[in-house]
Amino acid sequence: MAITWGADGIECDVQSSRDGELVVFHDATLDRLTNGNGLVAEHTLKELKRLHVGQGEQIPTLAEVLTLLKAQPQFIINLDVKVQGIGVKILKEIRSRNLLDRTLVSSFVPQVLMKFRELDADIATGWIYSYNYENPVKEAKKIGCTALHPRLDLVSEELRQSSRRQGLMLNPWSINSEVDMRRFIELGVDWIITDNPRRLLRILNRTGS
Repeated sequence: MAITWGADGIECDVQSSRDGELVVFHDATLDRLTNGNGLVAEHTLKELKRLHVGQGEQIPTLAEVLTLLKAQPQFIINLDVKVQGIGVKILKEIRSRNLLDRTLVSSFVPQVLMKFRELDADIATGWIYSYNYENPVKEAKKIGCTALHPRLDLVSEELRQSSRRQGLMLNPWSINSEVDMRRFIELGVDWIITDNPRRLLRILNRTGS
């Protein structure tokens, strides 16, 4: 749908199945979004593939998603990594498709981001946060990030200026109302992370139909 609408990119949440396969799924548990139950991490890939999501779709593997997006050279890929210990496998999937320059790895967990930078100094990383830190730019630099992903209510002109001075991208989430979209366009953030790209594309005078 994001490709069809003409979005600039997509954010995907990555975690691991019980047998170590990388899957794209938001919640830690299956109950809310599928006809299954329990933790994603307690199920094998074969078991996860039997479940239905949305209108009968399957839970995709990261490999399936990246293969699809490889054919969309204009598309930015933002991988929100939910758990520790899967960085090597994720990088292998990214590198095997030559997608390093189009991919940003983001996470709420600083240790996840530091591990990625340790594995590959060229990987772009974004720290997601929803707490009002005194100096988030300083924290992001300490982690070694290239981007800040703050919750929308934590963004200010001061943060925009500070992040720009330190060479950090500023990519707030989740910007879904027209009022907020226009505010952040005016503020000049780098990315707008939204659940409603069609609305944003219309505001930007692009298709979105």
